[in-house]
Amino acid sequence: MNLITKTFNLFFKNEKTDLTRTYIFACQHILRPREAMFSLLVEFGIPQENIFILGKAYSTNDKLLKELVKNGFNVDQPPFDTNKSFDEQHSENCKWLFDLCIEKVPSKSRVIVLDDGAMLLSLFNDRFEKISKEIEVLGIEQTSSGFRKLENEKLNFPIINVARSAIKLGKESPFIAETCLKKLSEYFLGKEIGYKKYLIIGLGPIGEAFIELLQEQGENVVGFDIVLENEKLREKIKTLKPNIIIGTTGTTSISGDDIEYLNSLRYPIYLVSASSSDREFSATSYRKKSESNIHSDIRFDNIVFVNNGFPINFEINRPKEGIEWIERTICLILGSVLYLASIKKPSILRVGFIDVPKKITTIL
Repeated sequence: MNLITKTFNLFFKNEKTDLTRTYIFACQHILRPREAMFSLLVEFGIPQENIFILGKAYSTNDKLLKELVKNGFNVDQPPFDTNKSFDEQHSENCKWLFDLCIEKVPSKSRVIVLDDGAMLLSLFNDRFEKISKEIEVLGIEQTSSGFRKLENEKLNFPIINVARSAIKLGKESPFIAETCLKKLSEYFLGKEIGYKKYLIIGLGPIGEAFIELLQEQGENVVGFDIVLENEKLREKIKTLKPNIIIGTTGTTSISGDDIEYLNSLRYPIYLVSASSSDREFSATSYRKKSESNIHSDIRFDNIVFVNNGFPINFEINRPKEGIEWIERTICLILGSVLYLASIKKPSILRVGFIDVPKKITTIL
């Protein structure tokens, strides 16, 4: 935890700074070591009762959730309805959190919106006129899919772009790929899959990391990026005949019509998400009411949606899992929150996306 402490120490608490009217509305994976981050925010001077946290059902560590609730944090994890997509439900949950902000936050306050996927930030941006002009709104986005969701929008307040930080892209991406492949290896134990042939959809930092790791392991792997290649995805699949397809795009890489086509090829194909939510493979349409476990596989004839279509790296949320590889990202988030909480005049910040302050990235 040395880097987290080092990041915290960059921002000493000024006794003259009153943070009693600073609020945080966060959408976060309820996974360690985020409990350390939230505790440090309280230690810095942000009242615990001013911190509101919304979890994501597919990634929440139940043990940590109970700990946060027991320790007095305003944390909520709504149940998951298998008959609806995660995004549809998460949108409603974010609306609830926005309404809570309107209800709880008094005038002359500062609101920091900390998001993972930009759905909460989008809501604050779209409904900006409903927020009192006497409330300062500042944001932080930590995922590339969230950045892409907002990059072409007219933004109404500053947002620190943790997502595209060179440290997050360069340091976190290889560890995500490594974690996913480790879990896949465990997943395929005992399954008679035979020869493995991988297709990686999406050639961003995570997709490239997958290709490099699989090549190092001597696996048969090919990458495909819809944006960069003119060849159609179905033609690529028909030619390559992959039996493991890993999606890293953060959007819908394989549509419902594509699923029907893959099934018509009449051989088993495993669809593995390494991005966000359950949107990568249009998984919702193929769920059955009997599949109550959010981490159960979905089976449609020859097609297997591994981990219910959710990212494979969230398949098992052990108490201490992820601390090593996520630490730098937590530092980027923590430092960004402390920076926004302590800045005296937010009006000096440019409206729109801004970089993570250099004093944070320099130590990481």
